[in-house]
Amino acid sequence: MLARRVATAIGVVAVAVAVTAGSANATAGQTHQTQDVTAATGDVLVKTVTTANGTLKIFKESAQHDSAATTLAPNSSIGCSGSNPRVCLSIHGSGLYVQYMENKTDFLSSGNADMQINGPSGVIADSGWFYETGGGYFFDWSPYNYVAAGYYCATTFVGGGRQGACETVHN
Repeated sequence: MLARRVATAIGVVAVAVAVTAGSANATAGQTHQTQDVTAATGDVLVKTVTTANGTLKIFKESAQHDSAATTLAPNSSIGCSGSNPRVCLSIHGSGLYVQYMENKTDFLSSGNADMQINGPSGVIADSGWFYETGGGYFFDWSPYNYVAAGYYCATTFVGGGRQGACETVHN
């Protein structure tokens, strides 16, 4: 699963798409241009959110998803927390250069959820509320650019609570 998502680092097809608008020469802390990438075979698009900043696509992982692979590319990090939901943030890049960040959330039961990626200046990508049917859901934010140094979090809201996993981006 994760090895498949490390695509940009190893030259394979990457997983999901995130914000697809902005300036190709953006500086840290601004909205960044991204590339349209497709989900893996069998993953299902469950929601598309379009804003002034672009389009965010939320996918549900398929049953045949490669969950055994956990290899990270050099200069990447991943952190997870919680159990229901279990939220993971993976960051792929080197130093302040980020290829993509992914919010991957596993739900044990169905319900309403809101998945986000947050950075030093606030919410970067937000799925908005949607009904999830249990299982794994994910979306990527793909700046393919330099970002502001600081604390980045994948946060998922369910019911009256939230769960998050955070990592630090620095030189």
